[in-house]
Amino acid sequence: MDKLDPHTTHGVFKPIGYALLTFRTTDALEQAIKALGVVGFATQTMSRYSAEEMQRLAAGELLGAGPLATFGYELDLLRKHKALAEEGCVFLLVHAPNDEKVAAVATVLATLEPESAQHYGRFLIRDLTERPPDAR
Repeated sequence: MDKLDPHTTHGVFKPIGYALLTFRTTDALEQAIKALGVVGFATQTMSRYSAEEMQRLAAGELLGAGPLATFGYELDLLRKHKALAEEGCVFLLVHAPNDEKVAAVATVLATLEPESAQHYGRFLIRDLTERPPDAR
């Protein structure tokens, strides 16, 4: 994915086929990259976003959001990512185009402590940090 031309839906960031992972520190993000590499994700399938980059992306997207964007979860999620970026969080975008790759990302995340993580499907945005009720 081109960081300068991200996928959007109705003018709002929606990178279909990707997981967006949020971490409090760059060290945690780097640990995630290493863990994802172990399970077969190439570094070329990942893009890092600094807090500043995500703040700029989110601010621009919020200004340019079309009226249809208010019907989905994308706009709320973009606001959440902007707030996390303002707190200094860093982001990792991982290409996960199918269920097998999404499951691999979720498995890796279970060993880490992301602040948030979502997979953007065509019709559904799935939270990858959810735990079964008995695991809480």
